[in-house]
Amino acid sequence: MEPLRESPALRYASRQRFYARYGHRRGGGGGLGNSELAFMRWQERAVLRPLQAKPPGSAWWNSVNLGYIYHCELAVRARERAVDPRLLPAAAQLWVEYLEHPREVSWYRAHNSSVIDGYLRYPDLAEREGPGERTFLNVVLYRLLFAQAMVEEERFAFGELGRIFAAPQGPAVDLLTQLSAFYPTTYPLSEADLRHLLGRCHCGHSVGAEVLDNLLILPELDRLYRLAARWNRQPRLVELIRDGEPVYPSGGLPPRTPRPWVGLLAGLRRTLNRWTTRRWLAPANS
Repeated sequence: MEPLRESPALRYASRQRFYARYGHRRGGGGGLGNSELAFMRWQERAVLRPLQAKPPGSAWWNSVNLGYIYHCELAVRARERAVDPRLLPAAAQLWVEYLEHPREVSWYRAHNSSVIDGYLRYPDLAEREGPGERTFLNVVLYRLLFAQAMVEEERFAFGELGRIFAAPQGPAVDLLTQLSAFYPTTYPLSEADLRHLLGRCHCGHSVGAEVLDNLLILPELDRLYRLAARWNRQPRLVELIRDGEPVYPSGGLPPRTPRPWVGLLAGLRRTLNRWTTRRWLAPANS
């Protein structure tokens, strides 16, 4: 792993080799690794520069990315040597399961468990990020978990249709990394990047990000994090939200003022959630 530490290009090449062997490609490309490779290209451009560069890279992103690769490579070596997976960290266990049963669900569980491990392992590095960057860390995580919920076919994440939208071998992530409402064009973030990220601009993809966050994801955040903690064998994930709000590493996102129609629909969504939850619990309490 040491040669990868200072070279984003070597990290990307290592992931290309992994998916050339284990991505189950059809007709070229990265197969089940398409989403990761697209995201890696954004990281290579934006956040994985050496810490001494101008502008510098991000210690948090570098550490989380390297830990993610470590879990995957550990799983490969353990499987080759017939090591009992129960001896491995949870994230590496899930990579072994992906290697043995490669499909969308097993890929998301391995990938996201490794990412969550990085969030939990490096809060001190996250504290060094600026306010806008800390906001971005929260947004990246809950959007990633929502994509996983789509593949898990949760009803609040479009059910069976969600699997098509969020398939890791599809082009969606590659397209999203080109949109500043999802991945900033500069890092550290500019004021314009932060406005785009939080849906405070009037361009189409910024409005789309606002609807995604305020109408679809944030009203379901408690349920989403509880489910993801179980799927990904990371029970401490629920520590990263409080009262339905993301709080990583030690505080919440800046206050949001969604467009009136988005705020109205989000309020109706939360009311409906509370009503259906009470109805679901009622027989148990009678």
